[in-house]
Amino acid sequence: CARMILERCRLLVGTSANPSGARPFADPRDCPPDMRGYDILVDGGVIGGGARESTIVDASAGGIRVVREGAVRAQEILDAAWT
Repeated sequence: CARMILERCRLLVGTSANPSGARPFADPRDCPPDMRGYDILVDGGVIGGGARESTIVDASAGGIRVVREGAVRAQEILDAAWT
């Protein structure tokens, strides 16, 4: 899904949909109805096992830098990095 979006949009930015500082949620139906500032919302369904913070990665400078480690560990990102 992400590759298809990137092929059309060439840029993908996103983290969790909960407002900054708010508790993460696991069900997309809990997404705030007044949320603004996005072009597309990809609904991946209910997250099993409870919601966790997003891992944020900066790949803008040609390398990969983990800005915030969340559900996906930094080492998993680095191990799967493009070669």
